[in-house]
Amino acid sequence: MNQSTENNIFLNFFANTSKRQRIAIIQTLTANQLRLFTEIIYNIIRGNISLSDIIKSKLKRNKNGLRKVIARTLSRKERKRKLLDIQNCLPLVIKTYLNHESRDDFNTEEEIREHAGITERDER
Repeated sequence: MNQSTENNIFLNFFANTSKRQRIAIIQTLTANQLRLFTEIIYNIIRGNISLSDIIKSKLKRNKNGLRKVIARTLSRKERKRKLLDIQNCLPLVIKTYLNHESRDDFNTEEEIREHAGITERDER
């Protein structure tokens, strides 16, 4: 199983957990899982993941908390604490990311080449 599939399984599981389960999971996140959460939040804040107006308004309440999670100067322990502070909005963040990923029209290199009209001969 590749890393992307493992991440999606983990994120699907996390998005559907109770508050107590989320807290327990956040406290035991691995470095890779913590990086995954940070990257998702970073991409949402930077606008790389499109959001509906409804989701934007729901996340607006936690905008400062989301920004604090992606601060470069945080240690792993501090970043986990910041995630715990915003754990109520994390399922929405994760579901938004997963929906964005499922809408991605070009999942493979072959599909990207096909869409761009690039043939194998062009690459040589």
